[in-house]
Amino acid sequence: MPEQALILWEKTAEVEFDTDSYVSVLTAIADLATISPAAQKLCDFVYDLLNGPTPQDITLDYALLNVYAKCGCDFQVVRSVFDNIYCRHGTPTVVGWNILISALARRRLGLMAISTFDQMISEGVKPDYVTMGALLTACLYSGFAERCVEYFDSMHDKYIILFYFIFYCCFFFFDMKKISQLTFLICLVQYQLCVSKVAWTLLKS
Repeated sequence: MPEQALILWEKTAEVEFDTDSYVSVLTAIADLATISPAAQKLCDFVYDLLNGPTPQDITLDYALLNVYAKCGCDFQVVRSVFDNIYCRHGTPTVVGWNILISALARRRLGLMAISTFDQMISEGVKPDYVTMGALLTACLYSGFAERCVEYFDSMHDKYIILFYFIFYCCFFFFDMKKISQLTFLICLVQYQLCVSKVAWTLLKS
């Protein structure tokens, strides 16, 4: 599908695609996790379009950012696209931060992922389960097991992240042998207590 879409785009250069069309093709390219010469040509075109005089929808920024984040580009390229979003739209939404932190996780840059997460929080953007999943992955791959447990706790203590995701993380950590059996059991107990507390609150309301 991405290849066919790129061929169509090249053959119809005189036809102006709309934002949704560009986003669809860029999303498909990102899922391939590699950039062919034709895909790079489209990315360059979209980059120039975004930096042109005509304002573009932020979803196009995120689509391009997602391609560079997933396709193994140098992180400085990813960061420059992210910074351009700042210049055009102000503080990115959680979607943009998630892409950036996920890119750092893929590159095993745990410390940078942590500092990026801290920056996101300082700018008033609330994390979601995608944010925490990317952050935990970055910490795991960088060997920061204690930080994983700290962020794990914060998911329900600070951010009220979905409980099923917390439960999944318990097994993920344990399977990756990044936490001890004791910590794993503690996490399960915390999960049960957390769910029980919410259930009790709902029953009383």
